[in-house]
Amino acid sequence: MVITTKVHEAILDESSLRPFDINVRTTKGVVELSGLVNSRDDMYKAIAIARSVSGIKFIKNDQRIPGTGDY
Repeated sequence: MVITTKVHEAILDESSLRPFDINVRTTKGVVELSGLVNSRDDMYKAIAIARSVSGIKFIKNDQRIPGTGDY
């Protein structure tokens, strides 16, 4: 739960992202990011933010860009 909170707080601090559209879930050090982002840049930014949090073993990206089918 601590990692999830830290990742979500870090995403909240990034003004260019829509933090309430990005879901964060952690299981045994694996962080899963899901939800909607505006662009690939935002997707990569959310992943980079998550990577900056210590204690993460792996990041699973399930974020999507509306209308594109991109993951």
